[in-house]
Amino acid sequence: MEFNADTVREILRDKKLLEIFEKVIDKYTRGDIDEEKFKFLKEEIEKMIYKEKMPKKSKSLDLELISNSMRILNYICNIVNIQPFKGKRAIIVLHFLKDLIPFLECCRKCGLEPSETLLFYKEYLYPHKDVIKDYLESQGYAIYSLDSIDVVLQSFQDIWQRNDKSIFVLEDGGYIVPRLHTDFYALGEKTIGAVEQTTKGERRDKEIERNQGLNFPIFSVAGSRLKKEYEPPHIAREVRHSIEELIRRDLSSQPVLVIGYGDIGKEIAKELKDFMDVTVTDKDPNTLAGAKSDGFKTVESVKEGVKNKFLIIGATGETTIGRSEILAVDHETYLVSASSDQIEINLKELEALTARKEEIRSNGKRIGTKHIIRGTNNAVNLIADARPINFWYRESMPDEVSDLVMALIFVTAIELAQNYERMPKEVNTKIVDEIADRYEIARTFLEYRER
Repeated sequence: MEFNADTVREILRDKKLLEIFEKVIDKYTRGDIDEEKFKFLKEEIEKMIYKEKMPKKSKSLDLELISNSMRILNYICNIVNIQPFKGKRAIIVLHFLKDLIPFLECCRKCGLEPSETLLFYKEYLYPHKDVIKDYLESQGYAIYSLDSIDVVLQSFQDIWQRNDKSIFVLEDGGYIVPRLHTDFYALGEKTIGAVEQTTKGERRDKEIERNQGLNFPIFSVAGSRLKKEYEPPHIAREVRHSIEELIRRDLSSQPVLVIGYGDIGKEIAKELKDFMDVTVTDKDPNTLAGAKSDGFKTVESVKEGVKNKFLIIGATGETTIGRSEILAVDHETYLVSASSDQIEINLKELEALTARKEEIRSNGKRIGTKHIIRGTNNAVNLIADARPINFWYRESMPDEVSDLVMALIFVTAIELAQNYERMPKEVNTKIVDEIADRYEIARTFLEYRER
């Protein structure tokens, strides 16, 4: 099991990646990691190499325009006169959208040091990902793909455990916190707390809390009143627009199944009901009864629900479409995810069932993959490759919505960094509501809207 060191050194012009490469080689040589772990780390580094070789599109950003669009965030940033992040390290997993730049700038004003910050991005087709990445790297941030999370955390654990600086986590999806309680316990011991902004991430954190207990407090923005009440209708609208833009078929009266009638799924069903034939399914019978009361057709089983549908939308944040459901769908059915990551559809089982694949393109853009199912010749159209459709070439939400959410994450992070020692080691949603009220985020939002 060997690397071609000269080739790798030539390709990895990024000094940070080269340092990781050298550390892995050194650990393997000294026998600190076994053959299986080395194989895994080698594959992760090869992914990094491939991404470094990919051509990047050149774009520019109007930083002043982006900053001015974040009105609430900038207002709060300008009135707080504290530096709670000073002397601390940060591990951050947030979407690489334009709003990330003013968010991080506000964090810098509160003491965050780019050189002490580890940023992960998801492999979504964000419209400005490359230029945002280039800009933030020029500011001194260490930036890596989330696909390489384990090899990167291993490297930084070796570096960061040598001194006493504490760590805080801001994340979208529950990637870091579970790892800090298992494989990267040394990093976890230095972690003072985390802020989570998705329901999926909150579920993962609560599972850790139930099974072994948490080593630090977690503030859940996902369950906050402000985010739950204001964000879902806008996400649903973006999901609809993305479906219309990518699929480009006549959707009128077409049968659609919405899987999950939670905050997002409910709004998606409402958004589509005026022009499509909507059926809803949910594993919770009480929630399903609510959907029926709201006037929707309902079905208890996902396997039954997927039959005779033109479009199927997963909005649960869990895996809901697997082998049984894929074999039950009709020819040319479209599958769409409206939840985080590639979790809604079991890609491993879909790949195992697939005889061949074809790229799906529309208006000159790749929009997904057609899977021809072995033994049936049914075609299943996987839109956005099972990634959340509202991030496929899109900013996901209007500026005023992302402004409100980023402002909420910002003030929650400030509270965590200031008061973590007094906080119970649990997943806490109630405190986020209290923080939002204290900073008058909703009131400030309404005052801007009234102008």
